[in-house]
Amino acid sequence: MKIKHHHRIYVTMLNRVKESFSFNIVLPVLFISILLVSCKNEINVNPADTGTKLAITIDGIEEQIDGSLDKNASTSIRSNLSPVTENVKPTIVDFGDFYAEVSMGKDHGANSNGSTASKLSAVGVGNLNNINPVATKSPLVKDVKYRVILYPDATGTSAAISSTIGVAGSPLSIPVEKGKSYYWIAYSFNDNNEPQEPTNGKIASDQRDLIHAAGFTGVIPGVEGDGQDVTVPVKITFAHKLHRITIEINASTYPGTFTALSGRLGSANYFRGGALDLKTGGFASAPSTLSTTTIDFKEINASVRRAYYYTAPATSIPSMDVNIIGLAINTTAGLTGFTNRTFTFTPVQTSEGYNYTAKIELKPKIDIKKLKILEVGVYAYYKIFSEAESKKAVGVRTGHANSGLYAAMFNQNNFGPNGKVITTSYDDWSVTSRDVGSGGLDDLNSAGYKLLLVSYDYRPTTSDVTAIRGFVAAGGRVLYYGENLEDSPGEKSLVSFYSGSDTHSTGSKSNGILSNGGANDVYWRLGNATNNTILNGSFGIGANQNIYDDANAGHSLLNANLSMIDVLGRDADFTDNIVFFKSKTSNFYWLSDGGFTVYNPGWTQASQSVGNTSYPFLLDANKRPIISSFGNSVWASTKVANSVIMMNLIEKWLKEVQ
Repeated sequence: MKIKHHHRIYVTMLNRVKESFSFNIVLPVLFISILLVSCKNEINVNPADTGTKLAITIDGIEEQIDGSLDKNASTSIRSNLSPVTENVKPTIVDFGDFYAEVSMGKDHGANSNGSTASKLSAVGVGNLNNINPVATKSPLVKDVKYRVILYPDATGTSAAISSTIGVAGSPLSIPVEKGKSYYWIAYSFNDNNEPQEPTNGKIASDQRDLIHAAGFTGVIPGVEGDGQDVTVPVKITFAHKLHRITIEINASTYPGTFTALSGRLGSANYFRGGALDLKTGGFASAPSTLSTTTIDFKEINASVRRAYYYTAPATSIPSMDVNIIGLAINTTAGLTGFTNRTFTFTPVQTSEGYNYTAKIELKPKIDIKKLKILEVGVYAYYKIFSEAESKKAVGVRTGHANSGLYAAMFNQNNFGPNGKVITTSYDDWSVTSRDVGSGGLDDLNSAGYKLLLVSYDYRPTTSDVTAIRGFVAAGGRVLYYGENLEDSPGEKSLVSFYSGSDTHSTGSKSNGILSNGGANDVYWRLGNATNNTILNGSFGIGANQNIYDDANAGHSLLNANLSMIDVLGRDADFTDNIVFFKSKTSNFYWLSDGGFTVYNPGWTQASQSVGNTSYPFLLDANKRPIISSFGNSVWASTKVANSVIMMNLIEKWLKEVQ
């Protein structure tokens, strides 16, 4: 056993001991203490405390998040408020009365209890290289323990002279000597346990979040013995050295609470450990550190269970199987679950500091009949159905060729067992349609309707206004898309009641006119959608997009009381004016264009035009909502979000009534 110490430090310690105790008694004890410390930690005794110190502060843990994107990437990364794109749609596993969305998603920002500071939508692994990482920081949780080791030279090649435990949230100072430079390393397992001393300068990883930092102090100012106290600040920013994979079973959107859950991994070789060289920060890979494949699920809350695994970043996981042995959740409809089902997750390439969540999210099948709809208005192609069509049997109704609502709602790509929104069926919406200009609301508050669509050229009577206000007050949903503020006292009354104003602008709009020389080849931009996330959903990002007018007939609202409404769209010409709003205190929506949902089935690609008509509700060849160019090539870069916004609202209301 080799005793490591500096002679001067040793003498200093002896001198201090002699000041208080008998030298003859203390000397053997001191030799034994130095010997024991040296054997156990291979760290020399700490420098004497002469008033010169490093003051350690923890700046947090650097987190890698996905920031700027390669414009050529086929998949975009969005915040957790954003829907998953078509390219990365989760796998659907059907369990009869409910289903599971299975996905591998990239996240960031883990602390010691496994909660995430933020999440990103699931992404296709093939697109990950297109992302430019951006660094942010998360705090080190209070009471997490870390270790700081000092080396007495600027290169860190000498033997360490001190090893000190720090606690997050508490001050830490380490004695040093003036005139010297120090190399320091710091590490932690991001928990409340003291990290062990290194072995030959290395620390072995395990199934914990190993974090690490290193740096230089520079020359400590002053000269030993000058009588001046010196404090040198050292700010430590840790970095995650392992790649974390979380396995999450989530029933919160069912909603349901767990009564039983057990599972196992398909292999013990998915996650691998390694020895971290504390001086260089590099890893040496090693065999798997897992001793069992049993999954240790932690309770996050009554509806969420997670298990956390860590692996060295030098390895990749070709595929990962998770076998759920038994699962039971309690829902409003009773107890449900399944046994012995295996879920396979897509390959991931590990990278230092990046984390993934392998999620199994349980959801109920949505019954579209529960969103019972009443629609009134004059022209059938602005609505889901004409009155005659709404009376036909399920599977017989066809809808108007130019009804964007019909085309999108009665489409298995959008709704249904395999749709963008998973529903029990796709063709049995409960819709009552009345081709009337007023007076069609006698049963609005008695027939169990959940949504009222007030379509083109409807002018509410006084009794209609009373019925609508009563319906909204009782929790009903109203989408009023009309353009009669100048000559409909009923519409003015409703808009004024919910927004505080009925003052409006009329006349043709100039912003957004397109023309290829034909007198009637014109298209108008109604307004600009705001950044309100209520416009987003499974069908895309409607916030901050253009919304378009049909036939230049829309109005805009002036002098609205902004404390009463959430502004969803502003006028394209006059940004103080409002073309789309929602009441802050209820589900009353007003949209200032009766033709907002008009659709042309011939427009299946960007920049198509059909001469003198204007159809702003855009669907692709499979009748899925798209944000795309509208009109001819003059304004081919303009994007229109009418269909995306409308279907996101339908999705929102549909989920609310289940």
